[in-house]
Amino acid sequence: MVRTKEPAGRIVSREASIQELQLALHHGDMITLKGTLLDRSLRPLRVASPGSNAPVENILTLQCSNYLVSVDAPCQQKFAGLAGIPIGSTLEVSGSVCWK
Repeated sequence: MVRTKEPAGRIVSREASIQELQLALHHGDMITLKGTLLDRSLRPLRVASPGSNAPVENILTLQCSNYLVSVDAPCQQKFAGLAGIPIGSTLEVSGSVCWK
């Protein structure tokens, strides 16, 4: 690897199908999915010593075709608008794929 002062370029996501995800073709790739918002919740993150101020993350459940997909987003100011999206809305989400 050669370090330079200039950025390597802009990361661009590409649309992916559920079938491609099932085949694990995009692990670590930046992708875009479209789906219908069915539910949203907050989930505490695992920490060494649980407390009342434990950080949380947003979990969005989308229906993409005949499949349910969970989308995680940190509870940060830039994602504060997620709580106001009506259930049943069509969303387009982008991010990297991580199999858990």
